[in-house]
Amino acid sequence: MTYAQYLGHIADLFGVDKETALAISYHEAGVKTSNIFKNKNNIGGHKGLNGWKSFMTLEAGVIGHVLAIRNISTKHGVDPSTPEGLSAFSSVYVNGHVNNPSESWTNKVTYFRNQINSQDLFTIK
Repeated sequence: MTYAQYLGHIADLFGVDKETALAISYHEAGVKTSNIFKNKNNIGGHKGLNGWKSFMTLEAGVIGHVLAIRNISTKHGVDPSTPEGLSAFSSVYVNGHVNNPSESWTNKVTYFRNQINSQDLFTIK
């Protein structure tokens, strides 16, 4: 199973839009090239009290990322799979509080989402 297929499977299990989850990870983890991706299995740019969160495995990083998206979406009543919802989601995900969306983050994630939608990344062949 590829990275995208695994992320899509976990997103489906937890009711998270897989294209959005993958697009966020591509933006936050430099399409799997950033140091936090390679050294900490952190696919979503998640921070803790002491800096970047570290996950024991890539699979754990994927699960943590998907759960973070689900938890923020549920708590704040936003659907990040829509343009308006993604903007509202960015307020909390990027800036830590509501009503302060990040236009640049939203535009970058939207760019990756459009790229993902034009490919068949989630089908297991």
